[in-house]
Amino acid sequence: MNMGFRLSRWLVVAGVVVAGSGIAGSGIAVGQTNPYVRPPAYYPGYPYPGGFYPGAIGGAYMGQADLVRAQGELTIMTEQSRVEREKANQAKLETKRKAFDQMMYEKANTPTLTEDLQYEAGLSTQRLITSPMPAEIASGKTLNAMMPMIASLSLKGAQGPVIPLSQDQLHFLNVTVGKEGPSLGMLSDGGARLNWPLGLQGPKQEKVAAQIPALVSQARTGGVDAKLYREVTSQLTQINEDLRKQFHKEEIDGGEFLECRRFLDSLTQSVQALRSPTSQRVLDGSYAAKGRTVPELVDYMTKSGLSYAPANPGHEAVYQAMHEQFAAYTTSAQAAAGIQVRYNPPRTDPWKVK
Repeated sequence: MNMGFRLSRWLVVAGVVVAGSGIAGSGIAVGQTNPYVRPPAYYPGYPYPGGFYPGAIGGAYMGQADLVRAQGELTIMTEQSRVEREKANQAKLETKRKAFDQMMYEKANTPTLTEDLQYEAGLSTQRLITSPMPAEIASGKTLNAMMPMIASLSLKGAQGPVIPLSQDQLHFLNVTVGKEGPSLGMLSDGGARLNWPLGLQGPKQEKVAAQIPALVSQARTGGVDAKLYREVTSQLTQINEDLRKQFHKEEIDGGEFLECRRFLDSLTQSVQALRSPTSQRVLDGSYAAKGRTVPELVDYMTKSGLSYAPANPGHEAVYQAMHEQFAAYTTSAQAAAGIQVRYNPPRTDPWKVK
């Protein structure tokens, strides 16, 4: 170890001597830089904003600082991303809540299917009261439409004027069990006094006219002979075909054809209704329009489960008179109860009390 220390001292001294001799020999003054000697190389340091850190130690510290700073910036950006993600989630929830509120608002202010049907039914009934077509009156549609309204007014205690009904007119009103059920119609009085149009009269008509009362009599007692029933329906089909041929040959005009066709259609439907289990009760008078006033008639028809069937040909005037009495009673009862028709979509009852 002492040898190494002595050797290093010797080398230093030798270097100083050589350097001194070189300077002295070159004529360069002491303290002056030798232009012929290249200066030793040095490490400029680690670059940073605004300058350099000189030396290897400063560059290492700067690298570590940059690493720490990068890790801090990454942590900050990560947390900012989480904050932005949370804001996005909150915005989604807010949008979902607003969509739900909008849906509930529309649901609360949109009429249901039942309310729409009630509203349309109310408007349709009001039209049938004020301005029906003749065919709607003759078919019994207007009377059937007003019956539930009159029954509802009676339950609410709303009464119209006392309008006595003619019992003779009630006899000409055809009824059926349920809605649009089979109706005896033209055979309710036995079928012996049918007023056949001129265009249908003939041998076939006379034969079937004689058979119908017997068929009705069988139905009144609770049994219909199948052979007689098929024979009558076959005869009616042949008469209908003969009528069509006469019209095509222009042997009858359009008005007479329509009159005969309407009569045959009503008679055929009445004959077919003889097979119904309720035909016996209609023929014996158990099922019939009964009542002294409009509310009594409606109450009886409702409790019996009856509705009005189409009028027989020639009895349309009776239905017209009955419609006017029903309409007068309904209008007066509505006015007495302060009920008016609403023409905006309702939320509850289309007939709103003021």
